Amino acid sequence: MKKTTKTTKEGLRREIREAVRRVRMENPMAPSITNTVTINLVANAQLAVGGSAAMVYLADEGEAMAALGGAMYINMGTMLPVYAETLPRTAKALAEQGKPWVVDPVGIGVGGLRTSLLLGFRTDKPTIVRGNASEIIALAELWELDSGKKVSGVRGVDSTDSVESARTAAISLARHTGGAVMAAPKMALAFNR
Repeated sequence: MKKTTKTTKEGLRREIREAVRRVRMENPMAPSITNTVTINLVANAQLAVGGSAAMVYLADEGEAMAALGGAMYINMGTMLPVYAETLPRTAKALAEQGKPWVVDPVGIGVGGLRTSLLLGFRTDKPTIVRGNASEIIALAELWELDSGKKVSGVRGVDSTDSVESARTAAISLARHTGGAVMAAPKMALAFNR
């Protein structure tokens, strides 16, 4: 996407159509480490737009797919013991190769492994953070960034915060990562630097 000072709705639609055209033409691989609940949905969505899907679990697979793929999606919804090794090695490989990747901090604050892994992503920064409003606020708090709130309303995988209340956290995360942040589901806010 070309950087502009102001993106219009029509300009954004045009860029999305162009991105879809390129995906269908190039058939890029965008591997995923995803929640067991969403594996089929994620794979089918990638295939539907012309991409190539691959789901990985093991550390060496994550590193290999970081090299082979054009981007990667990491959804924190299901934590398996193997992820203690897989996720840091994959994030590091993506960072070293300059590959874009998305983190969805599903369930942030639930369990020590998930918290530790998300804390580690502060260094090997994702290109895009995608989550509900409470997850966006909680991630900014975990990374000791300005969240605009004293405490997030994260409740497991549910959000109790409005998207608008995640604005400060989204801006802080975007500035820290140099990427974009999407707070969902009702309305999306995306910030780049």
